Amino acid sequence: MQIVRKPVFLILVMLILYHSTMKPTFSLLGLLGFWSYFFPFYSFSQNYNLLRDARYLGGDCYQLTANTVAQTGVVWYRDKLNLNESFSIEFEMNFGIFDDTGADGMMFILQTVGNNAIGGAGQSLGFEGFSPSLGVEFDTWQNTDNFDPTYDHIAIVQNGSVVHNGISTLAGPVQASSSNVNIEDGQNHRVRIKWNVKTKEMEIYFDCKLRLTLKKDIVNDIFKGQNTVWWGFSGSTGGSFNEQTVCLKKEIVAKNLFSNVCQTEGVQLVSREAADGKYEWSPSTGLNNTSIRAPFAKPTQTLTYTVKYKDACLLPVEDTIRVEVLPP
Repeated sequence: MQIVRKPVFLILVMLILYHSTMKPTFSLLGLLGFWSYFFPFYSFSQNYNLLRDARYLGGDCYQLTANTVAQTGVVWYRDKLNLNESFSIEFEMNFGIFDDTGADGMMFILQTVGNNAIGGAGQSLGFEGFSPSLGVEFDTWQNTDNFDPTYDHIAIVQNGSVVHNGISTLAGPVQASSSNVNIEDGQNHRVRIKWNVKTKEMEIYFDCKLRLTLKKDIVNDIFKGQNTVWWGFSGSTGGSFNEQTVCLKKEIVAKNLFSNVCQTEGVQLVSREAADGKYEWSPSTGLNNTSIRAPFAKPTQTLTYTVKYKDACLLPVEDTIRVEVLPP
Protein backbone atom coordinates (compact mmCIF):
# COMPACT_ATOMS: atom_id res chain seq x y z
CA MET A 1 0.00 0.00 0.00
CA GLN A 2 1.16 3.49 -0.81
CA ILE A 3 0.56 6.56 1.34
CA VAL A 4 0.79 9.74 -0.76
CA ARG A 5 2.33 12.80 0.89
CA LYS A 6 2.94 16.29 -0.42
CA PRO A 7 6.63 16.91 -1.22
CA VAL A 8 6.85 20.13 0.77
CA PHE A 9 10.46 20.82 -0.14
CA LEU A 10 9.59 20.97 -3.83
CA ILE A 11 6.82 23.45 -3.14
CA LEU A 12 9.26 25.72 -1.33
CA VAL A 13 11.77 25.50 -4.14
CA MET A 14 9.28 26.26 -6.90
CA LEU A 15 7.70 29.14 -5.04
CA ILE A 16 10.78 31.18 -5.94
CA LEU A 17 10.92 31.94 -9.65
CA TYR A 18 13.63 34.20 -11.07
CA HIS A 19 12.93 36.93 -13.60
CA SER A 20 15.51 38.45 -15.96
CA THR A 21 16.76 40.64 -13.13
CA MET A 22 17.46 37.51 -11.09
CA LYS A 23 15.36 38.91 -8.28
CA PRO A 24 13.28 36.21 -6.61
CA THR A 25 9.52 36.69 -6.77
CA PHE A 26 6.65 34.53 -5.64
CA SER A 27 4.41 33.21 -8.39
CA LEU A 28 1.25 31.30 -7.45
CA LEU A 29 0.57 30.62 -11.12
CA GLY A 30 3.96 29.07 -11.56
CA LEU A 31 3.51 26.90 -8.51
CA LEU A 32 0.10 25.66 -9.64
CA GLY A 33 1.39 24.87 -13.10
CA PHE A 34 4.35 22.94 -11.70
CA TRP A 35 2.17 21.07 -9.24
CA SER A 36 -0.52 20.05 -11.75
CA TYR A 37 2.08 18.86 -14.26
CA PHE A 38 4.29 16.79 -12.01
CA PHE A 39 1.79 15.75 -9.33
CA PRO A 40 -1.62 15.28 -10.95
CA PHE A 41 -2.46 12.40 -8.63
CA TYR A 42 -3.10 14.52 -5.55
CA SER A 43 -5.92 17.07 -5.40
CA PHE A 44 -9.00 18.07 -3.48
CA SER A 45 -12.44 18.62 -4.97
CA GLN A 46 -15.34 19.70 -2.80
CA ASN A 47 -15.74 17.07 -0.04
CA TYR A 48 -13.37 14.48 -1.50
CA ASN A 49 -9.67 13.64 -1.60
CA LEU A 50 -8.54 12.50 -5.08
CA LEU A 51 -5.46 10.31 -5.47
CA ARG A 52 -3.26 9.02 -8.29
CA ASP A 53 -5.25 8.87 -11.57
CA ALA A 54 -8.58 10.17 -10.23
CA ARG A 55 -9.87 13.35 -11.87
CA TYR A 56 -12.69 15.75 -11.07
CA LEU A 57 -15.08 16.00 -14.03
CA GLY A 58 -17.44 18.65 -12.64
CA GLY A 59 -21.03 18.26 -11.54
CA ASP A 60 -20.08 16.00 -8.60
CA CYS A 61 -18.63 13.38 -10.97
CA TYR A 62 -15.15 11.84 -10.81
CA GLN A 63 -13.12 9.77 -13.26
CA LEU A 64 -11.31 6.94 -11.50
CA THR A 65 -9.59 5.55 -14.60
CA ALA A 66 -9.12 6.75 -18.17
CA ASN A 67 -9.03 4.62 -21.32
CA THR A 68 -5.45 3.55 -20.75
CA VAL A 69 -3.51 0.72 -19.14
CA ALA A 70 -2.20 0.44 -15.56
CA GLN A 71 -4.38 3.08 -13.92
CA THR A 72 -5.51 3.35 -10.30
CA GLY A 73 -7.81 6.12 -9.13
CA VAL A 74 -9.10 6.68 -5.62
CA VAL A 75 -11.66 9.10 -4.20
CA TRP A 76 -12.00 9.29 -0.39
CA TYR A 77 -14.60 11.28 1.51
CA ARG A 78 -13.01 13.87 3.81
CA ASP A 79 -14.82 12.71 6.97
CA LYS A 80 -15.19 9.30 8.56
CA LEU A 81 -18.38 7.23 8.57
CA ASN A 82 -19.88 6.08 11.89
CA LEU A 83 -20.89 2.42 11.63
CA ASN A 84 -22.83 2.66 14.90
CA GLU A 85 -25.40 4.62 12.90
CA SER A 86 -27.50 3.42 9.97
CA PHE A 87 -26.74 4.94 6.59
CA SER A 88 -27.93 4.86 2.98
CA ILE A 89 -25.43 6.04 0.37
CA GLU A 90 -26.52 6.55 -3.24
CA PHE A 91 -24.32 7.20 -6.27
CA GLU A 92 -23.99 6.45 -9.98
CA MET A 93 -21.28 4.35 -11.62
CA ASN A 94 -20.27 4.22 -15.29
CA PHE A 95 -18.05 1.31 -16.32
CA GLY A 96 -17.16 2.48 -19.85
CA ILE A 97 -18.04 1.20 -23.31
CA PHE A 98 -15.63 -1.69 -23.92
CA ASP A 99 -17.15 -5.06 -23.05
CA ASP A 100 -14.95 -7.97 -24.14
CA THR A 101 -11.78 -5.88 -23.94
CA GLY A 102 -12.79 -3.64 -21.02
CA ALA A 103 -11.50 -3.82 -17.44
CA ASP A 104 -11.23 -3.93 -14.51
CA GLY A 105 -13.98 -2.47 -12.33
CA MET A 106 -14.54 -0.35 -9.23
CA MET A 107 -14.97 -0.73 -5.48
CA PHE A 108 -16.84 0.94 -2.62
CA ILE A 109 -14.50 0.66 0.37
CA LEU A 110 -14.66 1.02 4.14
CA GLN A 111 -11.19 1.04 5.74
CA THR A 112 -9.15 2.32 8.69
CA VAL A 113 -5.80 3.19 7.06
CA GLY A 114 -6.62 6.78 6.16
CA ASN A 115 -7.82 9.03 3.35
CA ASN A 116 -4.39 9.28 1.69
CA ALA A 117 -4.07 5.55 1.02
CA ILE A 118 -3.93 3.74 -2.32
CA GLY A 119 -4.40 0.00 -2.79
CA GLY A 120 -3.13 -2.39 -5.43
CA ALA A 121 -3.85 -1.95 -9.16
CA GLY A 122 -5.24 -4.22 -11.87
CA GLN A 123 -7.45 -7.09 -10.81
CA SER A 124 -7.39 -6.05 -7.13
CA LEU A 125 -9.45 -2.95 -8.10
CA GLY A 126 -7.52 -0.69 -5.72
CA PHE A 127 -8.57 -2.80 -2.71
CA GLU A 128 -5.44 -4.85 -2.07
CA GLY A 129 -3.54 -3.89 1.08
CA PHE A 130 -6.46 -2.60 3.15
CA SER A 131 -6.89 -4.65 6.33
CA PRO A 132 -9.16 -4.52 8.18
CA SER A 133 -11.61 -3.44 5.51
CA LEU A 134 -14.90 -4.14 3.81
CA GLY A 135 -15.45 -3.63 0.10
CA VAL A 136 -18.31 -3.87 -2.37
CA GLU A 137 -16.79 -5.11 -5.61
CA PHE A 138 -18.14 -4.15 -9.04
CA ASP A 139 -15.97 -6.35 -11.27
CA THR A 140 -16.10 -6.24 -15.08
CA TRP A 141 -13.27 -8.63 -15.98
CA GLN A 142 -13.08 -12.37 -15.40
CA ASN A 143 -9.87 -13.27 -13.57
CA THR A 144 -9.86 -17.05 -13.28
CA ASP A 145 -7.25 -16.99 -10.53
CA ASN A 146 -9.74 -14.92 -8.47
CA PHE A 147 -12.46 -17.49 -9.25
CA ASP A 148 -14.52 -14.81 -10.97
CA PRO A 149 -17.74 -15.77 -12.76
CA THR A 150 -18.11 -15.16 -16.50
CA TYR A 151 -20.53 -12.24 -16.02
CA ASP A 152 -19.92 -8.73 -14.63
CA HIS A 153 -20.53 -9.20 -10.95
CA ILE A 154 -20.97 -7.74 -7.47
CA ALA A 155 -19.53 -9.21 -4.27
CA ILE A 156 -19.00 -8.10 -0.69
CA VAL A 157 -15.42 -8.83 0.34
CA GLN A 158 -13.09 -8.09 3.23
CA ASN A 159 -9.50 -7.37 4.19
CA GLY A 160 -8.12 -6.36 0.80
CA SER A 161 -8.86 -9.54 -1.15
CA VAL A 162 -11.19 -10.06 -4.12
CA VAL A 163 -10.54 -13.81 -4.39
CA HIS A 164 -13.86 -15.63 -4.29
CA ASN A 165 -12.97 -19.12 -3.07
CA GLY A 166 -12.14 -18.29 0.55
CA ILE A 167 -13.15 -16.43 3.69
CA SER A 168 -12.50 -13.05 2.11
CA THR A 169 -15.81 -13.21 0.20
CA LEU A 170 -18.72 -12.45 2.53
CA ALA A 171 -21.57 -12.40 -0.02
CA GLY A 172 -21.80 -13.16 -3.74
CA PRO A 173 -20.51 -12.95 -6.36
CA VAL A 174 -23.77 -12.37 -8.20
CA GLN A 175 -24.53 -10.86 -11.60
CA ALA A 176 -24.39 -7.09 -11.17
CA SER A 177 -27.41 -6.32 -13.33
CA SER A 178 -30.61 -8.30 -12.87
CA SER A 179 -31.24 -8.09 -16.62
CA ASN A 180 -27.86 -8.11 -18.37
CA VAL A 181 -24.55 -9.94 -17.99
CA ASN A 182 -22.74 -6.79 -19.18
CA ILE A 183 -22.59 -3.42 -17.38
CA GLU A 184 -19.87 -1.88 -19.60
CA ASP A 185 -22.53 -0.24 -21.72
CA GLY A 186 -21.63 3.44 -21.37
CA GLN A 187 -24.62 4.06 -19.12
CA ASN A 188 -24.79 5.46 -15.59
CA HIS A 189 -25.90 2.74 -13.18
CA ARG A 190 -27.54 3.76 -9.93
CA VAL A 191 -26.13 2.10 -6.82
CA ARG A 192 -27.34 2.20 -3.24
CA ILE A 193 -25.43 0.87 -0.20
CA LYS A 194 -27.71 0.56 2.83
CA TRP A 195 -26.56 -0.30 6.37
CA ASN A 196 -29.05 -1.03 9.15
CA VAL A 197 -27.24 -0.93 12.48
CA LYS A 198 -30.18 -2.47 14.39
CA THR A 199 -30.46 -5.59 12.23
CA LYS A 200 -26.74 -5.63 11.30
CA GLU A 201 -27.68 -5.94 7.63
CA MET A 202 -26.05 -4.42 4.57
CA GLU A 203 -28.01 -4.29 1.31
CA ILE A 204 -26.61 -3.57 -2.15
CA TYR A 205 -28.96 -2.21 -4.83
CA PHE A 206 -27.95 -1.96 -8.50
CA ASP A 207 -30.23 -0.17 -10.95
CA CYS A 208 -32.92 -0.06 -8.24
CA LYS A 209 -32.86 -3.85 -7.73
CA LEU A 210 -31.68 -5.55 -4.53
CA ARG A 211 -28.73 -7.72 -5.55
CA LEU A 212 -26.93 -8.67 -2.32
CA THR A 213 -27.62 -8.82 1.42
CA LEU A 214 -25.02 -9.34 4.14
CA LYS A 215 -25.98 -9.96 7.76
CA LYS A 216 -22.89 -9.38 9.90
CA ASP A 217 -21.69 -7.34 12.85
CA ILE A 218 -19.08 -5.54 10.76
CA VAL A 219 -17.93 -3.27 13.60
CA ASN A 220 -16.85 -6.17 15.81
CA ASP A 221 -16.31 -9.00 13.31
CA ILE A 222 -14.28 -6.98 10.77
CA PHE A 223 -13.10 -3.76 12.38
CA LYS A 224 -12.51 -5.23 15.85
CA GLY A 225 -14.71 -2.73 17.67
CA GLN A 226 -13.64 0.38 15.75
CA ASN A 227 -16.85 2.06 14.63
CA THR A 228 -15.51 5.01 12.60
CA VAL A 229 -13.99 4.26 9.20
CA TRP A 230 -12.78 6.06 6.11
CA TRP A 231 -14.87 5.45 3.02
CA GLY A 232 -14.71 6.05 -0.69
CA PHE A 233 -14.23 4.56 -4.13
CA SER A 234 -11.42 3.01 -6.12
CA GLY A 235 -11.02 1.79 -9.69
CA SER A 236 -8.23 0.24 -11.70
CA THR A 237 -7.11 -1.04 -15.08
CA GLY A 238 -4.42 -3.50 -16.08
CA GLY A 239 -3.57 -4.61 -19.59
CA SER A 240 -7.19 -3.88 -20.58
CA PHE A 241 -9.05 -0.73 -19.69
CA ASN A 242 -12.19 1.42 -19.62
CA GLU A 243 -13.01 4.95 -18.61
CA GLN A 244 -14.67 4.41 -15.22
CA THR A 245 -16.52 7.17 -13.39
CA VAL A 246 -18.58 7.71 -10.27
CA CYS A 247 -21.05 10.54 -9.62
CA LEU A 248 -21.71 11.53 -6.00
CA LYS A 249 -24.35 13.91 -4.68
CA LYS A 250 -23.22 16.78 -2.48
CA GLU A 251 -25.58 15.55 0.25
CA ILE A 252 -24.47 11.92 -0.15
CA VAL A 253 -24.06 11.82 3.64
CA ALA A 254 -26.65 13.83 5.54
CA LYS A 255 -25.58 15.94 8.54
CA ASN A 256 -27.10 14.02 11.43
CA LEU A 257 -25.94 15.90 14.53
CA PHE A 258 -26.22 19.47 15.78
CA SER A 259 -24.59 19.94 19.18
CA ASN A 260 -24.44 22.83 21.68
CA VAL A 261 -27.58 24.47 20.29
CA CYS A 262 -29.01 27.35 22.31
CA GLN A 263 -32.73 27.30 23.02
CA THR A 264 -33.10 30.79 21.60
CA GLU A 265 -31.33 30.02 18.33
CA GLY A 266 -32.48 26.78 16.70
CA VAL A 267 -31.02 25.13 13.58
CA GLN A 268 -31.91 24.49 9.94
CA LEU A 269 -32.44 20.79 9.26
CA VAL A 270 -31.80 19.58 5.71
CA SER A 271 -32.91 16.24 4.26
CA ARG A 272 -31.38 14.57 1.28
CA GLU A 273 -33.39 15.11 -1.87
CA ALA A 274 -36.61 13.13 -2.36
CA ALA A 275 -37.45 11.93 -5.87
CA ASP A 276 -41.09 12.99 -5.53
CA GLY A 277 -40.46 16.12 -3.44
CA LYS A 278 -42.35 14.73 -0.45
CA TYR A 279 -40.98 14.71 3.10
CA GLU A 280 -42.36 13.55 6.43
CA TRP A 281 -40.65 14.84 9.58
CA SER A 282 -41.37 13.67 13.12
CA PRO A 283 -41.83 14.58 15.86
CA SER A 284 -43.35 17.95 15.00
CA THR A 285 -42.07 19.48 18.25
CA GLY A 286 -40.18 22.71 17.53
CA LEU A 287 -40.50 22.42 13.72
CA ASN A 288 -41.94 25.21 11.61
CA ASN A 289 -42.98 22.71 8.92
CA THR A 290 -43.06 18.90 8.80
CA SER A 291 -43.45 18.42 5.04
CA ILE A 292 -40.58 20.40 3.47
CA ARG A 293 -36.99 19.46 2.79
CA ALA A 294 -35.37 22.01 5.12
CA PRO A 295 -37.52 22.89 8.13
CA PHE A 296 -36.29 25.14 10.93
CA ALA A 297 -36.04 23.40 14.30
CA LYS A 298 -36.18 25.19 17.61
CA PRO A 299 -36.67 22.53 20.31
CA THR A 300 -36.44 23.41 23.99
CA GLN A 301 -34.70 20.16 24.82
CA THR A 302 -32.55 17.58 23.05
CA LEU A 303 -34.51 15.73 20.35
CA THR A 304 -33.87 13.26 17.55
CA TYR A 305 -35.84 14.06 14.41
CA THR A 306 -36.71 11.48 11.75
CA VAL A 307 -37.37 12.29 8.09
CA LYS A 308 -38.95 9.81 5.69
CA TYR A 309 -38.76 10.21 1.91
CA LYS A 310 -38.23 8.23 -1.32
CA ASP A 311 -34.94 7.99 -3.18
CA ALA A 312 -34.40 8.13 -6.95
CA CYS A 313 -35.56 4.51 -7.23
CA LEU A 314 -38.72 5.43 -5.27
CA LEU A 315 -37.53 3.21 -2.42
CA PRO A 316 -38.31 4.39 1.12
CA VAL A 317 -35.46 6.02 3.07
CA GLU A 318 -35.40 7.10 6.70
CA ASP A 319 -32.75 9.44 8.14
CA THR A 320 -32.35 10.77 11.67
CA ILE A 321 -30.93 14.11 12.85
CA ARG A 322 -30.16 14.73 16.51
CA VAL A 323 -30.35 18.24 17.92
CA GLU A 324 -28.57 18.56 21.27
CA VAL A 325 -29.88 21.61 23.17
CA LEU A 326 -27.91 23.36 25.91
CA PRO A 327 -29.66 23.76 29.25
CA PRO A 328 -31.02 27.25 30.00
